[in-house]
Amino acid sequence: MLKLVTGFIISLTCLLAQAQTTIYPGNFRCISVKGPLMDYFNHNDYTNLTVANDLDSVIRLKRNWELTNLNAIRFLPINKNSESIPVLKYPHLNVGLIEYGTYDYIKQFNLDIRDTTFAREVISVLHLQVQLEGKNQSILFEKELDVFVKKGTSNGIGIPFNNLHFTRKGFLETLKKSFAILFDSTTTNEAIELTVGGAFVGDNFILAKTNGLPRSQVATTKGISKFKYNGQEQLIRWGEQLYKDVLLKGKNKTILPDNLSNAFEASINKEGTKPIFLIQEGRDIVSNKNYLLQIAAHIGADPNSYVARPLVEIIPGNFQVLLNEKDSLAVFKIEINKIDSTKKMFLSQVTNGVDTNSIVDLPGPKKEISLVYDFWIKGNLKSQPFEIKVAGDRYLREFYFNNELICVANGNKAPERFVVLDNSISPEILNALFIIGFNSFFQ
Repeated sequence: MLKLVTGFIISLTCLLAQAQTTIYPGNFRCISVKGPLMDYFNHNDYTNLTVANDLDSVIRLKRNWELTNLNAIRFLPINKNSESIPVLKYPHLNVGLIEYGTYDYIKQFNLDIRDTTFAREVISVLHLQVQLEGKNQSILFEKELDVFVKKGTSNGIGIPFNNLHFTRKGFLETLKKSFAILFDSTTTNEAIELTVGGAFVGDNFILAKTNGLPRSQVATTKGISKFKYNGQEQLIRWGEQLYKDVLLKGKNKTILPDNLSNAFEASINKEGTKPIFLIQEGRDIVSNKNYLLQIAAHIGADPNSYVARPLVEIIPGNFQVLLNEKDSLAVFKIEINKIDSTKKMFLSQVTNGVDTNSIVDLPGPKKEISLVYDFWIKGNLKSQPFEIKVAGDRYLREFYFNNELICVANGNKAPERFVVLDNSISPEILNALFIIGFNSFFQ
């Protein structure tokens, strides 16, 4: 009988040890010193409730704790006037979340890494702190984690935010992953790295047209871009950015059509400017075609710069050419800073750049602006009309051929990814458009 009672007491002790500890919501605070990331918490109850449910499932699994009153969890902004809200139930969980810009983080923690790979590659830092507080402000558990955010491969097409790197879905997934690390008793991580695909500004002209269409990724190494189009591998080699002088007088003067010569003459009335051709070679390796891009311009000192810096201005008119050997494959003009009032950017709308179901409206007043194209190229390619429109700080390109939008691409120094809307376009035409649209002078 004594043995039976002893066994019962031991079993009861084990059950009590395994019982979940009930904890209560404490203070949940957040701030971003970089951009509107924390506005997701002000969007509606969805973000706060999702975080609360994810947090509860993580601590049940990792700590055998049960978080009660999930509907009461709200992330409130940290500001100079904010004070902790008294919580009368113990133990309670406090969570702090701060987003830093890279240099803000370096400055905040006095790190001597301004010129390192860290400073070049990290685009923001999330700092998380969790704390389980007992009675009399005793700390029962506390841990911190830094998430170093880097730019990763994206399928999004459009104009990315420069101060917001997470979609709402990506932000929630990041927080859940971070909580799993913070409450894991087997890990001692103080920092992790995370790559993100980025968040894109809402619009009325890209996302709806590219919604759900397959994205093609481009890999560029040592001046050669490699991608697949219609199942066939394509290779484009980008030449060096160069220029050559144009002589308008003398026995060695450059042979030019009269209209171009007159355009050069009209453009160099300013003292210290001289006419040039911007030139760059390109090669369509698969099609075995060599190209030379030639842009008529003039160069002079920038009057608005305190340091000696050249200012290059493109000659207006149909004087720009893409040559294939000695033949003019394309003739076109380039306009700068042109507004298209029919195309709108919705600055308070966030998308993943892939599908319309990802659209989230940030709280506050709606912000809408007309699109300004950095460059608008218009002319004829193989006797057919074409246009290339460059926008979004030269990161977005729209390609039109025969008056139809055929391709939208992202990239600056070279294409990074693109969507084709008309697969009947030949690889030769597409590659020629890329050579014009991604030339070094548009970077």
